[in-house]
Amino acid sequence: MIVAIAVTVLSLAGCGGNSDMLKGADTGTSVTASTTPTASSDSIFTTEIINKDDFSQAVIASVEEIKTYHMEVSMGVAISGEKHTVKLASGYDNRAAPKAHVVVRTPRKNADLVVLGKEVYRKNGSAWVKSTENNAGLGQATLADIVRKFTKAVEYAIYMGQDSRGHRFDVVLDPDTMGAGEASAVVGQSAEMTLWLDDAKRVVDMKLAMGGKDPRVTMDVKLSKFGEPVSIPEVS
Repeated sequence: MIVAIAVTVLSLAGCGGNSDMLKGADTGTSVTASTTPTASSDSIFTTEIINKDDFSQAVIASVEEIKTYHMEVSMGVAISGEKHTVKLASGYDNRAAPKAHVVVRTPRKNADLVVLGKEVYRKNGSAWVKSTENNAGLGQATLADIVRKFTKAVEYAIYMGQDSRGHRFDVVLDPDTMGAGEASAVVGQSAEMTLWLDDAKRVVDMKLAMGGKDPRVTMDVKLSKFGEPVSIPEVS
């Protein structure tokens, strides 16, 4: 179960991360950094209870414009009385074929990965080795794919106002829509999410809780550096 959930996170989150963890050779292709957005007068920022379709469409339309970004993920898993923590940081470039540098940290095992299209390379010592495992979907999802998956399961969203993180939305998700494969035993119990959007309706922070007391999965996802250059190590 732990491996299945971790792979799901990797598959969905082939993107952005902590700059200290993502130092590598630059791709040499310039990216124009995005400008600071101005406050939006969109109805999702002025209505307390938001139509779920309007909310989903507004967020997806915004993130579809984002081609490069960074992400940090902290995931906690409680199952059978044991607690596990997974940390993930990645830099993602989706201007052409998806490219990502993904760093995973767990108490038992670490991984340093580069995704180039459908190929995945794992760092082994000082060398990068092409993975022969079945990596279907790993790193292929864009930010829009991630957001689309979650917003598809929205039952309702409430605008809570603006705080230091951005515009806060408390969201209840349909657990049946969220459930899939081995993870369905966890997410089938309950699923709640808090999203923070910037003025351009881009997701900058997301907290997700799935399941009951045991099993239970929590995730904290932070997104940043939209439109800024992403450094992908040379693997060949």
